[in-house]
Amino acid sequence: DNILFGKLAYGQAQAQARVGEVIGEVVDSLELRREVMRVGLGYEVGIAGGRLSFAQRQKLAIASALMKNPDVIIVNEATASLDTTAEARVMENLLRHMKGRGVIWVVNRARLARDFDNIFVMDGGKVVETGIFAELEKSGSVFGELLQTQ
Repeated sequence: DNILFGKLAYGQAQAQARVGEVIGEVVDSLELRREVMRVGLGYEVGIAGGRLSFAQRQKLAIASALMKNPDVIIVNEATASLDTTAEARVMENLLRHMKGRGVIWVVNRARLARDFDNIFVMDGGKVVETGIFAELEKSGSVFGELLQTQ
């Protein structure tokens, strides 16, 4: 039931990632990856992805944008509905794919700004601080307060 319907026991550290790894290993050992991809790519997602979860639609939108291989990508809280593990994985993969190109990412959690070269902190529609993570995380700054409260 867990693997068939994607239900994972709560309280098991990294259960989702581990189940994904095991399924991948089994699919590869049985040489089924091409067939699984063929069947999966033929899945009826409904009008405008209506049969997909919000998180799945967000991931699909990011993948679609990356397929265009842009010089600059702007991501506005596109991972807000994902759990922290999935969010970190999506961000890591997107940044790796966009290496050497521009990424503007509006984050919903201040700690996610750690991997960016320049951080702009906005309050009331105005930039109130700019800098790098190490500078801005100091207590007393608006950004530092955001880190402590999240």
